[in-house]
Amino acid sequence: MKRFPIVLLLAGLLVVPSFALNITADVGETWVQWSWEANQTTTIYVDSLFRVANTTRNYTAVTDASPSEEHRLSLYDVNGTLVGESVATTLPPTLFILALLVIAIFFAVLTLLMKNIYRVLLCAVICTLVSLYLTQVSVGHLIGVSIIGVLLSILSGVVVILVLADMRTGEEED
Repeated sequence: MKRFPIVLLLAGLLVVPSFALNITADVGETWVQWSWEANQTTTIYVDSLFRVANTTRNYTAVTDASPSEEHRLSLYDVNGTLVGESVATTLPPTLFILALLVIAIFFAVLTLLMKNIYRVLLCAVICTLVSLYLTQVSVGHLIGVSIIGVLLSILSGVVVILVLADMRTGEEED
């Protein structure tokens, strides 16, 4: 007879509903759309603000966001237990990315035109840093710009190698 409560307790643990959450976020410059897989009713909070109570809906969105803004989705079960959380950041503004692209191209051209090794190195380093930052910021936003950023970084490195090789051959001729 003493085993009966233990069996009930173990059976209760096996019957407790489980959440199968796979939260994904799609982001744009001014919006975030979350979706998830859930087999239970959830309560939705975004940025710690209540959105929807006890729903079987498996999506929500923020549509009035600013560029480069972070937002947090929190999902709670009917008992108020946190069952899922996701953080997403909106994309940076397109104008900012294009400005970085122009700056990187400017320094790439300067790198090609310079003859003084110190100026070449300085321009190449600046071009590389701006290009790498450009690549990181534009991922998911403008894939072509990401590729251009990587190519500008490689171009800067090649120019530095060519200038150093040219200086070396100039020293050997003397």
